[in-house]
Amino acid sequence: MEILIRLVTLLFDLVFPWVIGYGLGQSKYRSEKLCSYLLIGNILFFWPLIGLISMWGIRLEYSLILLVLIGLIPYLAPGIIGWFQCRQKFTNPLDQGSYFLMALLPNNITIGFIASFILFGERGVALTQIITLCAMPVNFLISYPFGQYFGNLGGAKGLAKPTFKTVLFSKNQIPTLGILIGLTLNIFGVARPNVMTSILPVLIHLSAWAFLFPVGHSMKFSAMKQYLPISIEMLSYKFLITPIAVALSVYFLFSDPTIIGTAIVIGFSPVAIFSIVISQIYHLNYHMAITGVLVSHVVFSIIIFPILILLKDWLW
Repeated sequence: MEILIRLVTLLFDLVFPWVIGYGLGQSKYRSEKLCSYLLIGNILFFWPLIGLISMWGIRLEYSLILLVLIGLIPYLAPGIIGWFQCRQKFTNPLDQGSYFLMALLPNNITIGFIASFILFGERGVALTQIITLCAMPVNFLISYPFGQYFGNLGGAKGLAKPTFKTVLFSKNQIPTLGILIGLTLNIFGVARPNVMTSILPVLIHLSAWAFLFPVGHSMKFSAMKQYLPISIEMLSYKFLITPIAVALSVYFLFSDPTIIGTAIVIGFSPVAIFSIVISQIYHLNYHMAITGVLVSHVVFSIIIFPILILLKDWLW
């Protein structure tokens, strides 16, 4: 029964938002404004609160700092491969840029919240916050410049150059502020209200819908078909090379099953939805990015995560 409940939760949080978003996107009720509001609401409301609540309640240990370094592996391992492969596979810089961003960026925050909560509860969510602490800096300090680099190579015009000031003080950094506030309250021993324990699961479910619904809404299968082979090939980066690298590191450094399990789950993160956002901003190959996101999320939802649920007690 426990496994069934976890699978139903997975279906509700990962599959339904895509399907309903796609259905609405193909109807007369299609609304780009709604999708924009949902994405902004996630960044400005759901993510900051999830970060604050989960970091406020976790038991802090110095060894957890190592998790931040392990959290870089899902970027470095596939990112290095993607950097060399994008130049071998494509001649158009706009294609190269989307391919590289697909390889570089894992969907470790949204998938991390959902998957770690289903498997490990609130502590898993808090550990995910620590493991993904570098996600925002990497997304905004590294991904944006690379997006602009490939966009400029491809001849895209009118691209705004990101500066340290605009990135650091962007509204997109508000989730990081939530994490820092929660961490500060934790360090100073401020008691967290019990009601927060009940609020956190609701926020996680709403956040998943607010982020995945707009992606389903914008899908166009006719433009995505040609990129299926590339997206399937990239699965080996995301679901084989990266998880192995993460598992070897975390088994060597930790013995706590929840820490090991959470890190491994993060290691299986599919292609980041953020790669679509950057591809749109810098006029890269948007359809390639969305195909990679769709294929990797479908495989994660239907194959990878159910296997992790079934093997939970054996793997860590």
